[in-house]
Amino acid sequence: MYEMEPLPVSRVWTRCGKWLDTLYTKNEKGNVKAWCEHTPANVFQVDRISRLFDDGPKFIHIMRHPADVVASYLSHDGTWTAGKFENVLTTVRSKAKAFCRHTKNNEDNVLYVRLEDLMSDPENTMENVLSYAEVELDSSRFEYDLDPSRVRRAMSELTEEKFEKVWGATRDFYSRYYDKWPRETV
Repeated sequence: MYEMEPLPVSRVWTRCGKWLDTLYTKNEKGNVKAWCEHTPANVFQVDRISRLFDDGPKFIHIMRHPADVVASYLSHDGTWTAGKFENVLTTVRSKAKAFCRHTKNNEDNVLYVRLEDLMSDPENTMENVLSYAEVELDSSRFEYDLDPSRVRRAMSELTEEKFEKVWGATRDFYSRYYDKWPRETV
C-alpha cells in the first residue's frame, strides 16, 4: 500500500494548475477558443484560466443564493465539507471571495446569472447568456430540465440563526445580486 502525507494546498493547486495548462491549452489548432465546464473549485484558478485565452476570456458565473448553496452542501452527508455548518460556511465564503478577487478588475468580462432567474425565465436568461457569449443559437429550441429543488431549499432546511449567519458571512459578495434578504424572498 502506498501512503503519503497530505500535500499543502499550495502544492496541490500548483500540480492541478500544471495539469489544467496541459489539458486545456492543446487542441487541434493549438489554441483555445472556449472552455465550458462547471467545476466549482475553478474559482480559485480564474487567473490561470484567463491566461489560456489571447483576447481576455468571458466568464459566465451562474450563482445561487448563498443560503441555498449552504443547504445543498449540508445535504450531502458531509462528503464535501465534513457536514459541519461552519466548514460549509467557510467554503462558500472562500469561493465567493476568490471569484470576486479574480474578477474585480475584469467586470466587463463577467456575466452574472442567478440560478433563480434561470429557473423562473429560462428562455430570456439563456438569450442574455448567448448574446453575451456571442453565440448564435435559438434558445427556444433548448430543452430545459431544471430541478426546482435547487432554489429555495434554505427556507425549509436552515434555521433562522443559520440563515442569518450565512448572510452575515456572504453579504459583501452577494448583496449586489440579492438585494432583498427577508427569508421569504429566497
